Amino acid sequence: MPSSDPLLPKDFSRREIVQLLSTLMAASAGLSLDACGSGAPTGPGGGTLGHTDTTLPQVSGTVTLPSGSGLKLDALTITGMGQRIPLATASFAIGVSTNSPSLAVVTDAAGNGIMAGFLQAGTSGTITPQSTAMALVWMSLGGPFVPGNLKGGLLALLAADPAITAFGEVLATRIAADPLAIVHGDAAV
Repeated sequence: MPSSDPLLPKDFSRREIVQLLSTLMAASAGLSLDACGSGAPTGPGGGTLGHTDTTLPQVSGTVTLPSGSGLKLDALTITGMGQRIPLATASFAIGVSTNSPSLAVVTDAAGNGIMAGFLQAGTSGTITPQSTAMALVWMSLGGPFVPGNLKGGLLALLAADPAITAFGEVLATRIAADPLAIVHGDAAV
């Protein structure tokens, strides 16, 4: 039974937790190097639009939109490590951390997070509903507070969990129906 004492923590609904996680996910993707920027104007999601930090190891990857989605790749941006790269096709290149997986978020023109995933130096990456499921669970488990040297191992455990696969399938269906399903707190999510 929820407490009526305003000093005690609130009992959050699943919908409120997912909305909070999606906000944190979108916000955290633009943080890492944003404070070191050139002072150039930034847009939603942080970072200068079109900026790629060439001092970071570059990862090539692809964005796979859910089947049946009305999203257009050329209206989306991939954001991570203080960079905002407009997508023209499903392929992208972005700078990542040298020592641990980096979160990247696909956003719309308003900066709303649609999908996310972790990218690692020396590998190619994909951003899919499946990778989004992993990112959301990662955030809910307090992943940003895990030491960098343990991040890859925890992500590998999540990737092997069948519940992540099932969650990814739900996300694919819901994002196809409403690209902002996570932001809107879709009840099925």
